[in-house]
Amino acid sequence: MGAGPTGVELAGQVREVATKTLREEYRHIKPEDARVLLFDGGSAPLAMFGPKLSAMAARDLTKLGVELHMGSIVTEADLQGVKVKDHEGNITRHEVGTILWTAGVQAPPLASVVAKATGAEQDRAGRICVSDDLTIPGHPGVLVTGDMMSLDKLPGLAEVAMQTGHYAGRKITLASVDQTLDKPFTYHDLGSAAYISRGRAVVSTRRMHFGGFLGWVAWLFIHVGFLTGWHNRIGALFGWWYAFTRDLRRERGFTIDDMAIAAYSSQADSAASIPKTQAG
Repeated sequence: MGAGPTGVELAGQVREVATKTLREEYRHIKPEDARVLLFDGGSAPLAMFGPKLSAMAARDLTKLGVELHMGSIVTEADLQGVKVKDHEGNITRHEVGTILWTAGVQAPPLASVVAKATGAEQDRAGRICVSDDLTIPGHPGVLVTGDMMSLDKLPGLAEVAMQTGHYAGRKITLASVDQTLDKPFTYHDLGSAAYISRGRAVVSTRRMHFGGFLGWVAWLFIHVGFLTGWHNRIGALFGWWYAFTRDLRRERGFTIDDMAIAAYSSQADSAASIPKTQAG
């Protein structure tokens, strides 16, 4: 559920693993027959990227075999399936084996504890509303960053967490030497990128909006650039080069039922290997 960047990337990856990685791994089932359904209450996937890139993402996902159910709101979920309501109010139940939720999360319980202790306000997601210097009103010594912070409707993205964390760290460093940081926090939007499948991605910045293979290459370099240390960056480049050039992936699948069968088989083998005495 959820057709934002995380939901689109997850749906594309699951479908790609089923059609490529696991295709020759089984004798009696065909992983490529697995259905991947993507639900979202909006009219199109990646709507925040604009109509052009959104249409490109929908086309690429459809080619992969992802079933798009836009304009659908999940109203109920259990271990066997989900109930979905469309814009006309019709409710449909879909039987599923695995449910993956990417339509947003609540703030951690710590946020409620801090809000109760300080009297701070919280938004619908439970995040703490802060001032423009990331402090809780009336508590200048308490700074809130990342997914626990609510300021100017900023999304819960890694870039927001990184920038707020950097600002808070600088503010604390100056305070340790009896200095103050009077400049309020300002978020710098560096754009967004979403990976769809191998060779397909979309990138949106203030001035450029593109996708396809070029977007995929840009996505790779963006993620390598944000890795910590040259060792990790070089390691990621070599790992991706090996996987992409040879069309190989290391992922393998198993289910909980397989784990139970494997445990039973292991116990049976162990019992069979124990020599029996005359008494037993």
